[in-house]
Amino acid sequence: MDSWMYTLGSDTNKCGSSEDSTKKTCAIKRVTLLVDSRDRNYEQHPKPSQYVITLPSVLYNVTSATLKSIELPTTYHVFSTNRSNTTLVVSLDGVTQTVSVGDGNYSLTTMRTALQTALNEAFSPSTFAVSFDEVSGRCTITASPSAPLTIDTTSVDPIKQPTQSCLAWFLGFPVGSLTNGTGTVTGVSPTNLNPETYITIDIEELNGVQQCGLWGAGGTQGTVFGKVPLAVQTGAYQVYDKVLATSEYIPAIAKLEKLHIALKWHDGSLVDFNNVEHSATLELTCTQTR
Repeated sequence: MDSWMYTLGSDTNKCGSSEDSTKKTCAIKRVTLLVDSRDRNYEQHPKPSQYVITLPSVLYNVTSATLKSIELPTTYHVFSTNRSNTTLVVSLDGVTQTVSVGDGNYSLTTMRTALQTALNEAFSPSTFAVSFDEVSGRCTITASPSAPLTIDTTSVDPIKQPTQSCLAWFLGFPVGSLTNGTGTVTGVSPTNLNPETYITIDIEELNGVQQCGLWGAGGTQGTVFGKVPLAVQTGAYQVYDKVLATSEYIPAIAKLEKLHIALKWHDGSLVDFNNVEHSATLELTCTQTR
């Protein structure tokens, strides 16, 4: 069953003034389009985070587009090797190790367990305790027996790459520096294990929302169609049935037959939904000469 639906507007616009008999009357059409990532070409676009949809009919003179609703899975992993945020460089008494946690989403409890296990395995027979202060939210890492302890984030340049590409940043440790202590180190900021607050929707043919340049660089990193706030915990579907984005096009888009769609994080990287699909409803207005 085709998901393409037309709703004709009751008004008409003149393509030109009444004195110009060469101009014709144009009817405004409101076209409702159900976009489903399952309708993509899987061979060309194996992941639902980026794909192309061919419209059932070609639209001419598109004057506006509105995102009416979206059903978005929050099955992405906040921590993943693809985002380079699962490792922590630690030095204990002059010995440096890179420890890592597995891909996934963490609570304070599961992060404590994963990080303690990784540290204990890397620095045996020394043992570690990881704690999160219930008042300040800060992370403290303690080694036993006590020895000079360092969290090293100097490999990350916060001006040239996302701070989210460093596990230490999520734990509240400063990026681009060394955090030193004797037997114990504590982050300077509250731990934040789920910092993403929205996903951007990039529809190449319909984009109109400007984005500022990344990390103080100025300029722009390009345009998107809109953004979807992340209001639920990871691992669930969230449904938005209110208008999330509207763009008007002056001049009108002369011809629209495909949509190149991508769902991205703030830094422009694609969201990995772990192969879980999504859908959305678009409403477009166009004119048809008759």
